[in-house]
Order: sequence, then C-alpha cells, then structure tokens
Amino acid sequence: MFDRFIVLGLVVIGITFNEANCEGQTIQVPVSVLDGSAPGIKLNDFPPKSRVLVHVIRRLEKYEADAGGNWQQVKKSLHAWAGFITDEVGQVNVDTATPFEGTYNSPDPLALLRTGYYFGDPNLKNVRQFTDLELTDADADDVLIKVEQDGDIIAEAQFNLLAEIEGLEFETVSIPGLNGVFARPKKDGRLPVVISLHGSEGGSAAKARGRAAIFASNGFATLAINYFAYPYEGIGSVSTSHIETPIEMVEKARQWLSKCPDVDLDRVSLYGVSKGAEFACIAATKYDWIESVIAVVPSDIVWAGYGEEFLNSEQKSSWSFDGKPLAFVPLFPFDPTKTGLYRTNTERYSRSRKFYRDSIAGARIPIEKSSARLLLLASDRDEVWASGDMARNLVERLVDAGKPGQVSVRIFPLAGHQIAGTGTFPIRLYGVQAEDANAKDLVAEGQSAGESWKLTLEFLNRVDPRQSPKQ
Repeated sequence: MFDRFIVLGLVVIGITFNEANCEGQTIQVPVSVLDGSAPGIKLNDFPPKSRVLVHVIRRLEKYEADAGGNWQQVKKSLHAWAGFITDEVGQVNVDTATPFEGTYNSPDPLALLRTGYYFGDPNLKNVRQFTDLELTDADADDVLIKVEQDGDIIAEAQFNLLAEIEGLEFETVSIPGLNGVFARPKKDGRLPVVISLHGSEGGSAAKARGRAAIFASNGFATLAINYFAYPYEGIGSVSTSHIETPIEMVEKARQWLSKCPDVDLDRVSLYGVSKGAEFACIAATKYDWIESVIAVVPSDIVWAGYGEEFLNSEQKSSWSFDGKPLAFVPLFPFDPTKTGLYRTNTERYSRSRKFYRDSIAGARIPIEKSSARLLLLASDRDEVWASGDMARNLVERLVDAGKPGQVSVRIFPLAGHQIAGTGTFPIRLYGVQAEDANAKDLVAEGQSAGESWKLTLEFLNRVDPRQSPKQ
C-alpha cells in the first residue's frame, strides 16, 4: 500500500512494511533543499535496532568525447548507499548517523549526494542494482531515495536540490573594466557583500550567475566577477588572457556596489578560489575597506600569467596595480605534446619556484599589510599547486607580524585542489581514484569541500565585522 502526503513542507512517503501488524515506515525529507544545506533525511517507524540500507540515485549530465573526438553532453546515473541501524524507537537521522557500511563511513549529511558510483561499477556488485528505467523522468536536480530492508524496497522518496532560492534579483554587470553578475536576495535591511573571484578555469556568464546565486541564496549581496574568460565563452569585453589583470577591478566593483540600495559596504568580503584566491590576497594588501577574505587553495606569491605563452616567449605577470605589473615568479612552460614532463602541475610550479628562487622575495604577497580577517582553506595533496604549504607561508607572515588572531586556517591532509563549491558535486562524475600513494583521496576531497563550504558560511556570518576569528 503506497501513501504520499505533504506535512509542513516535508515530503513524507510511507509504504506499509508489514500489513499484518500495520507498521508503516516513512522517509521524511524536505520538498526541496538548497545546495550545500543538510537535506534532513529521517527514517521513522522502523523496527527498533534493525538494519536498513538507504540508496540515493542521481542522474546527471557530463561531457564526454565521442568516437570522433567531439565533446557532447550525456546523462549518467550514479548510486550512493549507506547501511544504518535504527535506534530504540526505530528511527534514523541520516544526516548525523554513522553508516556501518556504504559509499562513505562517517557522519556526513552531504555524503549520499556526492559519493555515488556509476551504475554497473564493480564497487556496487554486492549491492542492490537499479536501472536507468527508474530514472527516465529524473532531472539533474532530482535526488531519489530508496530504503531497503530484508532485501525489499519498502519506502521511496525524492527531493529537489536547488541551485538557488526563489526570489533572487539578478543584474548583468558590463561596464568598462568590470564584467560579471550581481545577485541579491529579497531581504530587509542592509546586506553584507561578497565579491566572488573565479580561478584559472576562467569566467563565463553562466558560471558567474551560479557563483552569485549560491551566496545570494545564503543571504549575501554578491557580485561574481569575470576577470578573464577564454575566447569560446564569447565575452567580448573581458580579456581572453590572464596577463597583468588590474587589481583595481575590485575597487571598481566596490564603486559599482555603492550605487546598489541596501548594500552594507562596511561588510565586504572577497571569496577567491585558486588564482582568484591569489587575486583576493593581493587585493587585501591594497585596500583597507576589504573586511574579510576567504582564500580557497591560495598562493603566497605572485605567479606568471597565461594565455599567450605559446604566442609570446616573454612571460608576464598575472597582475598589475597602478598601471604597473607586479613582480612575479616565472613558470616552466607547459607543453601538452610532452607527456610525463611533470608528475602533476604542482611539480611544475614547485620546480619553477625552486629554479627561480631569486624572484620569490619580490613576488611575495605582503599579507601582513592587510587589515582584513582571513580564512585560508588549502590541501596537502593539491595536484595544481602546493596550496597547503603556501597557506602555511601566509600564516607564518601574519604570525611574525604579530597578527595571529587575524587568520583562521584549515589545511586538509588528503584532499586535492577541488575543495571549493558546496560539497555536493559527485566526486566520481569526472574523478577517478589514482593508485599513486601520494595522490589525492577523492572521498576525503569531497568531504573537505563540504567542510570548506560550512566554514565559509560560518566565517561570513560572524556578527561583529571586525572581531578576531576563533583559532
């Protein structure tokens, strides 16, 4: 017997477990969940101290090359699962419970969203199998939940994973020297501000909207800047190479924001990832109006720019200020025709740093000059550049300057470069766990992304805009 009803905004789906004694089991989940938020999945009215398996299925789109080498979007189904023991009253709070087996092994409210394997993966050979026929009508933001007990699926539910909340106001920003997307929630009072800075993947209209939306959905007026974009993105007003990008762009952003109603310019934070973190840290040494910086997988020095390295043998700085290029550390060239030249891109950066050691002093980011609160999030198995060590260097400079209370830092020992985002992106949609003992751990990286997002929101939501962060 199947019964579906809505109670107080929650979808509760019940299937009678045992018609003889009318014990009905239910899954309780919200109708929709903002990306990055705990879903709040609960199992109710199961036999006490019994084993249950929770399966989560998502059908997502990814880019794959066809036989002719042409890239196309295809749909892929992923299956995550976890086994739990119900408590004394027959309940399980999936967000906080510890699985006894499954695709993850410690309490984590987002793990079932990101730890799935492709259908048919050998890692699922001893688990109940599902088929694409069950997902024919599923969209990328649909999350399907199935609960198994004693070999039978006894309850099912689904919720919608929201990329943004309803009612956000968006505005495209395209003026000389500044391009991006502004988003704000409909909310009374003056809103704190986030300026979001992308990494080496470059900007785009769609990505800027997404970056602005997720912060705006969490209560911040947000301007996501495109400071360079690859030619295929078709943003004519934005540089197609990351060479001598003016740091003044963030000042131009502040000037634009000053014309927005109900925006609190005393609470402006920069959120930068990778090259964007390099950007944010430099900007924080130039402008004292920057209240805080979240630097995800940051650098402690200025590096060479890119975009023209195969057209122009003379390397140039990534950044400029007051019309002058900033001193930088050159990079060994990346040649895609020479495979195996570097084990990872981190090796390329590290070897360049060692070879051009005489350039380091001039290229150092003087973070100790900043008055901003700082949150540094980094990894020790970063395969792009050594963000863990570079974050430690930034902390050391602040400590030496007598400013230890100005910085909070979290360095994840097993994660790689991909610790930005909300922690729900499926780790195996594109990722493959390398066998190298020094390689990043995909599961740990996904968990680190979720923790990074939580730390980011906690950092941004501190009430006193000038209080020292807790150590």
